[in-house]
Amino acid sequence: MGFESPWLLLGLLGVAVPLLLHWYLRRTAPVVALDAVMLLVLHGAGETRRLRLVHVVLLTLRALLVAGIALLFARPYLNVPAAGGSGERPIAAAIVLDDSLSMRLAGDGGTSWDRARETALRALKELPAESVAFVVRAAKPTIVVPDDASGWDAARAVRYVEGLSASRAGTDLPTAVRAAVARVRTSPQRDRRVVVISDFHEHAVVGFPPAEELAGIEVVPVDVAPVGPLHNRAVVDVSATPAPDLSPGRVRVRVVVANGAAEPMSEVLSVRAGATAAARRVLCPPGERCVEEFLLEVPEGIRVGEARLPPDDLPDDDVRWFSLAPQDRDAVLLVDGDPSRRSGESEAFFVSRALTLRGEDDPGFVVTTVRDDELSPLHLAAVGTVGLLNPGALSPDRARALADFVASGGGVFLAAGSNADPVAWSATLGGLLPAPVRAILDAGDPGAPPGRSLARVDASHPTLAGIAGLLNEAHVRRLLLLEDGWRVGSSAVASLDGGLPLLVERRVGRGTVLTWLSSLDRDWTDLPLRPAFAPFVRKSFAYLRNAGGQRPAGAVRVGEPRFVEIPPDAERALVRPPSGTPVTLTGPAAFEKTAVPGIYTVDFLRTGRPDPVRSEAFVVNCDPEESVLRRGAGPPASLVRTPASGPDAEAAAATRRLPLLPPLLVGLLLMLLAEAWLRGKA
Repeated sequence: MGFESPWLLLGLLGVAVPLLLHWYLRRTAPVVALDAVMLLVLHGAGETRRLRLVHVVLLTLRALLVAGIALLFARPYLNVPAAGGSGERPIAAAIVLDDSLSMRLAGDGGTSWDRARETALRALKELPAESVAFVVRAAKPTIVVPDDASGWDAARAVRYVEGLSASRAGTDLPTAVRAAVARVRTSPQRDRRVVVISDFHEHAVVGFPPAEELAGIEVVPVDVAPVGPLHNRAVVDVSATPAPDLSPGRVRVRVVVANGAAEPMSEVLSVRAGATAAARRVLCPPGERCVEEFLLEVPEGIRVGEARLPPDDLPDDDVRWFSLAPQDRDAVLLVDGDPSRRSGESEAFFVSRALTLRGEDDPGFVVTTVRDDELSPLHLAAVGTVGLLNPGALSPDRARALADFVASGGGVFLAAGSNADPVAWSATLGGLLPAPVRAILDAGDPGAPPGRSLARVDASHPTLAGIAGLLNEAHVRRLLLLEDGWRVGSSAVASLDGGLPLLVERRVGRGTVLTWLSSLDRDWTDLPLRPAFAPFVRKSFAYLRNAGGQRPAGAVRVGEPRFVEIPPDAERALVRPPSGTPVTLTGPAAFEKTAVPGIYTVDFLRTGRPDPVRSEAFVVNCDPEESVLRRGAGPPASLVRTPASGPDAEAAAATRRLPLLPPLLVGLLLMLLAEAWLRGKA
């Protein structure tokens, strides 16, 4: 205990005033004669003792009142531990506040975030006058406020922290600590302190700065994790793949659940896609991860689904959304337009054999084959390249889905054949072809070698690089003849000796279409029998895979941006989050407002058209690392108190002054009330 004006304690001598007055009045008090009745009252049983007791208490209260007034002017205080300041000198303080998903874990009568925010507010309120404060939020991406080296006063920092809530993003505590250290080092204050408030789970403390990076700064770790066993079960991963071997609309869903509780898990896991759902009870040992697989019949038009567990102490990681067919750029979908032919004769057979060849440095492609009447948007969403081999007349929905696939960055290799009908192809595949099909042309002359060979080849094109000479050995007997006036972005890559185009490239949006105007089986050409066939097919599909660049991700984590590309036939994109206001993008941009997990829909719009040109969806999920709530030894070893050295090091003692004026004033008021009451009883 101390006093800000200790010399005013001389006022305690005034305690003698009521004592002297009492002694003096008793010596000089006049003698009063009382009548018989008053004598009887005053000399009743116990009355004399009561009056004496009242007078003693009154005298004591009056002496204490005088002493209390003297103490009031001396301004007493207590030295108590300080969470945020160093003595009474102004300091530069940075509060590193872990606001990641794991801080939403409930326990000990509240969440870890509740305890963290309360600690941060207390640390800020305890800062000495004229101190500067910084607040660093550790969830990804790390945020430092203010964004300059001037800092805020404690009151403004308190208002900022009061308005915060825990996010659902992953933590980047090491980066946050480094940002806090860098910020307080730029402050002119001599005393600097960093308060790190976190639950310090194992995933949060990897990569912490070593002690030498923190030299000269007092670092105070505050562990707000709940005490006792944790009860958290989470869906940490979901993947879905088409199952065309069963039916066109079926997908296999693989769900990984983590049991972070100390007891075995026995919970119902449900998987839903649109109106289709499946559920199963999952048994998982403590501390283990378990895998469950489901088969779902997905309704037409549904692109995303969810896997869910019953809520627990951390309900945000009990649900995970997923794309029903997440894209694999190395996956190829072959659409067989003539599946009735015997194995070894169809286009799909020759192309599949070429794509699945594996070399020492080439692992090959992952190939899936479906009939042209089985093609669905789910298949297209799962692959990077499509081989459209000798298709017949596609339905308008399938043709539109293929056009959207290419416009968004996919690649299509279109090959003709016996099913190629000029009228049907021009009507349904016009979004892919460089021009309408005029007719099927017989390229062979009677009595001449079987067909024409390639004469003009763009050897610099990645599809033909290194094999142009080998392709000249192939002969073509029949091919499709295109109309004049090709669409913008179309060019011939290879032509026959008569100048007839054979391989044509067309750019559509972000994607590419290669059209082989003959067949890829032995009906119209002998190319499948030539050594150039396999490298030509592999080079073509490899080129298509990479020509469109990286397609936008179907799933991102909370806080990560998701790139939105505006297709050529649209003017803007409207992104609708699971909650909140939709966001309009007028050009290609990274959509960054992904703070809420769930399903985000993107509608591509054009003026004058009420309906979207096309739509897509992506999902945002929590970081699965935030569900791993293993505890190590607490805060890292580098987070220790390292006060600055020098003659003023004693000023960095972690104490503050707690004024005693409020309780002293309350005490004086109570004594005055008691003195007035007792005076009436005397």
